[in-house]
Amino acid sequence: MPFFSRIPVDKKQIEAAISRLESLSSAELRVYIERKVPKASAQLSAMERALEVFDELEMGVLEPCQ
Repeated sequence: MPFFSRIPVDKKQIEAAISRLESLSSAELRVYIERKVPKASAQLSAMERALEVFDELEMGVLEPCQ
């Protein structure tokens, strides 16, 4: 069992950190946490998997500024 799979995810702490970082920048920070990598993606590097998820979630699609 990988070490990080035993660490609980504190959603409120993550949200607070994202909010704080976004307040320091004009950027929008997007986070995706995955406990288990699907078998079909098991051979990918972390970067390759991140790009795969980014594409699946259409995170590259920008929303118009308001």
